[in-house]
Amino acid sequence: MVRWIVCAVALVVTGANGQVASGSVSGTVVDATNLGLPGTLVTIESPMPMAGILSDARGRFVIDGIPPGMYTLRIQASGFLPKELEVEIEDAKDISVGRVALDFGPVPPCLGSPNKPRISETKLRVDGRPGVSGSARGERGGAIEDVIVRLLPEGSNVIAATRSDQRGEFMFADVNPGVYYLEFSVGGSEFTRVPGLRVRKGHALEVLLTWQPWPPGHICL
Repeated sequence: MVRWIVCAVALVVTGANGQVASGSVSGTVVDATNLGLPGTLVTIESPMPMAGILSDARGRFVIDGIPPGMYTLRIQASGFLPKELEVEIEDAKDISVGRVALDFGPVPPCLGSPNKPRISETKLRVDGRPGVSGSARGERGGAIEDVIVRLLPEGSNVIAATRSDQRGEFMFADVNPGVYYLEFSVGGSEFTRVPGLRVRKGHALEVLLTWQPWPPGHICL
């Protein structure tokens, strides 16, 4: 894993009420030919995992509202090796990591047509916040890692994105009640879109996504 250190020195800035101001981190993700990589998933992995954002059509991203501290930024695009950066955010400082080049990764898993997702709902305790979680599994039940999952309200743009972990699992926490879509993609190709997910107050949704095997004689490139 390639790790870079990005630091910034800033004066302490406080508001009229004495609170420390938050900062932001930005950058541009490119490939080996220096072309921007749109749809790259950028997440803060530590000290606490957070749902990420997607880079724009030119590979640019901005994460704002970050409290001062040291953070691990994970940058991942389908078909490329992920990269992690150690970023120090100081008061009211906008940090740029510049152009971040990703190297080509291994061939993504060869998956067939998606089965109908299995969706279950769980009632939370009184103070519980609604969320959407789930897992992505192959034809034999094995976990599918690094599936990019996007959450978007019905008729709107993506509001959060994440990826499945080594167990094939993913999670969006603190989701406001409403109707949502989930988009799943692997290796740069969109495999399925799950519409009409209704998130209710006091409930959590879990989505299990599996894929069918390819028919006999099919050659998967």
